[in-house]
Amino acid sequence: MGEIAHVDVDRLYGLAGRFWSTAAELTDRRLPGMDPGALTGSVVSVLDTGELIEPQIDAVVAALNDWAAAARASANAFQHADIANGERFGPR
Repeated sequence: MGEIAHVDVDRLYGLAGRFWSTAAELTDRRLPGMDPGALTGSVVSVLDTGELIEPQIDAVVAALNDWAAAARASANAFQHADIANGERFGPR
């Protein structure tokens, strides 16, 4: 209790930005698919791989965006606390 912690707000903002970028890259990435014409008569010729993969990718993108939003909110809170209270405490 009473331990001193330090958060590098700039690095936290940077990390959140990388998470946002990764989520955007996943959203923009073309999903793999099969050429139904190459598999005529096969059961997999009617398989839509997008239906199988898209929900999982959407979940990962949502989780990355949620984490980035939480990291940015935390960084904002730390920054606000430093501004509001930083002058109250002197160096030890």
